[in-house]
Amino acid sequence: MYSESILYIYYVIVGVYGYVLWDRKEKLNTELKISKKGILFHTLFVVVGIFAATILGFVFKNYTNAENAYLDAFTTVFSFIASYFEANKIISAWLFWIVLNGVTIYLYTQRGLDIYMGLTVIYFVASFVGYVKWKKAMD
Repeated sequence: MYSESILYIYYVIVGVYGYVLWDRKEKLNTELKISKKGILFHTLFVVVGIFAATILGFVFKNYTNAENAYLDAFTTVFSFIASYFEANKIISAWLFWIVLNGVTIYLYTQRGLDIYMGLTVIYFVASFVGYVKWKKAMD
């Protein structure tokens, strides 16, 4: 669960970043609009994410006692990406969250962390709700 520790620190940082970004736009009377990015944008992030997750997984597998080092690294790196997308109101953030929360449910179930798994089920459902709301707001 080394990845989880890194991730929670990042959530605080990106939460502040998102708050400042959204608040600044509001003060300038220009709402940060929900946007949709193209395939090239997403391909770049996915390729970089896979590369970073592979390196992080290698480090955790070889230098720690982490279980599921590569899967943990995958969820961590792509959670970084999804959080960045969400802070910038990129709608695909919710699609990333749907996949990530599904994988995280599996990881928590495998480890017997039922309370965290239950919380992640709530996040999983909230990801669908977030996507639908943002999609309606875009249309």
